[in-house]
Amino acid sequence: MNIILAVVILLVETSRQIMIISTGQWRPETMPLHLCSINIFVCLWYAIKPNKLAANILYSLCLPGAAVALLSPSWLSLPITNFFHINSEALHILLLLYPILLLSGGFQPDIRELPKVLVCLFGACLIIYPLNKLIGTNFMFLNGAHSNAITSVCASIFGDDYYLIGFALILAAVLVVLYLPFVILDKLRSGESKGNA
Repeated sequence: MNIILAVVILLVETSRQIMIISTGQWRPETMPLHLCSINIFVCLWYAIKPNKLAANILYSLCLPGAAVALLSPSWLSLPITNFFHINSEALHILLLLYPILLLSGGFQPDIRELPKVLVCLFGACLIIYPLNKLIGTNFMFLNGAHSNAITSVCASIFGDDYYLIGFALILAAVLVVLYLPFVILDKLRSGESKGNA
């Protein structure tokens, strides 16, 4: 199921890229380099070689990222029957579903993997930020606040120059909410096992 869903996600994105190119709408910003798009390849990585790091990336970054995209979609300006509207909706639903299926299959998020997840995220940012500057894009909303609902709120609080501070604080809060229940569960289990011993 992991493999099938990962392939479907890849096909949805591939169909989008084919449609963009075939209709002459390709521009640098249509490349799959936003966080959700990058997670397409993390899904494939996990499907080919299941591992804790990929699973934790999907849980901690893909799940909330896809959820936020669905709650404040950037494609609402398009008609509901438009190919790109349907494609974006489908892609983000599938990206939300992937980590949920991992959880239902027995995956338990591991806070010990979180530093590696953050290193991967920071590494991606180090590549994407200068690339945005070079080609005039705003992948991962690193080079401008006003193309995303959350970063726009951060800009209104911290200012246009420091909105990424707010973005980082929101990410930290989200990670606490996502991982704290599993940390508590681990503590309870270890307490029970000591009690039984």
